[in-house]
Amino acid sequence: MTTISPRTPEGVFHFWLGQMRSVGDASRDNWRDRMLMWRLGPFARSAEDRDFFNAQRDWCEQIHKEGIDGFFSDPEWETPKGLLAKLIVLDQFPRSVYRGTPAAYANDPMTVRLAEHLCTTNWDMTEYNIMERMWVYVPLSHAEELALQELCVEKYVQWSRELVAAVPSGRRRINQFISWSFIKASIEHSDALLIFGRFPHRNAILGREHKAGEPRYLNDPVRPLWTFTQPPRPDYFAILGALCRFDKGLDQEGIRPEPLAELHRAAGLSLDGPDSLMDVFELAGDGAVAYTTLYSHMLLQEKEQAFEAVCRAPVVEDLFQQIKALILKDPGESWPPKSAKYSVTPVIDVAAINAVITNTPRPAAPVEKGRELPVTDPSKAVNLVLKNDSSELEHLAHEIEGLAERNGFEHKALFQIQLAVEEWLMNAINYGFEDAAEHEIHVQLRFHDDTRTLLVDIIDDAREFDPTAEALEPDFEAFLADRVDGAGVGVHLVLEFADDIAYRRQDGLNYLTLTKRV
Repeated sequence: MTTISPRTPEGVFHFWLGQMRSVGDASRDNWRDRMLMWRLGPFARSAEDRDFFNAQRDWCEQIHKEGIDGFFSDPEWETPKGLLAKLIVLDQFPRSVYRGTPAAYANDPMTVRLAEHLCTTNWDMTEYNIMERMWVYVPLSHAEELALQELCVEKYVQWSRELVAAVPSGRRRINQFISWSFIKASIEHSDALLIFGRFPHRNAILGREHKAGEPRYLNDPVRPLWTFTQPPRPDYFAILGALCRFDKGLDQEGIRPEPLAELHRAAGLSLDGPDSLMDVFELAGDGAVAYTTLYSHMLLQEKEQAFEAVCRAPVVEDLFQQIKALILKDPGESWPPKSAKYSVTPVIDVAAINAVITNTPRPAAPVEKGRELPVTDPSKAVNLVLKNDSSELEHLAHEIEGLAERNGFEHKALFQIQLAVEEWLMNAINYGFEDAAEHEIHVQLRFHDDTRTLLVDIIDDAREFDPTAEALEPDFEAFLADRVDGAGVGVHLVLEFADDIAYRRQDGLNYLTLTKRV
């Protein structure tokens, strides 16, 4: 059985690095074996080593019981070697043990600052060998901060040169492959932050509704593989939903004893028996605990029977099935899914999951009113009235996907349609209105089966803008920096992907029709 012993920085290095303690150990076989253990890079989706997982789980549970400061109270953890070992534990272990829940990211505010500190003090270069340095930089790639992503890319490029140069020529290819995969992933992380300011693949886990453009990114067939490693766990949200039903004003950051006691009764658990979860309040030393803390407490090995009883409670089981159906492409598939990439729907309906958790109905789709648009077969059309708010575009993306699925659009055509429509609307939302008032944007999609042609009609009262009047040269540098010149890039993409564009200005309104053969 794999264990971490002794409870020291050296014990962590021995456990985590194993046979890869120095660059001289960086053989093809050792890289493969360790990458499988770490679940990193091209090996991240391979089978998990249960002994390796359980050793991490033991430490996560002990940290949960003692607290981070208590667990790492020995002064040895404040030495350079100790800080790196602590960084590995707090950054990597929760990602494995609590995968698919917000608890996986709970330590990130601490670990990214610690990793940054090791770089700004230059300890990454003076205190650690090449193999150890790799783990200074991994937490930087987890930060939803562009400056830290830029630092991460810079550090991995430098690390790659040294890693390749440090071995004989016959062993350089594997080091190139591994180190370049880290650089590639770091650049992909930076790309996501440049465009969205966050990692869209975390939205469902963190309960964040998708912003404009993010559904397109998540639907992209060349979406980075590392974004598929953590599908959200339905039980996390199902138990939270049950607590919400016992306390309608539930605060996720401060779960009180009363709703937890109701959950005990629903699960047939005694409040003061050996399986009771109420001791979480004694552990926290407070009258309320964060839900991530409570959920981590439920996952303790000694609470296994209590956790199973909670999951079997009818209210939790019902919510589990509802939420699972929103996550999996095939709601009938068992959990966990066979593949995070192929079994899980790319764009999980976060608003629907939040509505299930809070037991509130989702807002009905907007009803067309006011401005006249042609009427056609409902199965061949989508009619929407959107507000001038980027959050509205998630609903539009779902409607486009539904129309495409009903009528057999090719994937490439669907991608181009979503891109063109979203970019046009984002341009109108961001730059088209002189005031901060709420405005309506009317959208209709009409599909003609005989010609396999889609027409997209967009009507708004934004400032006049004719995309057909002149060729617009996109400012890609500005786009990558902060999307200052949205009209240039966005309209360029509309012109690129639409087969035909018709525009007119009438009675203070813009009438745009995009035609796309699918």
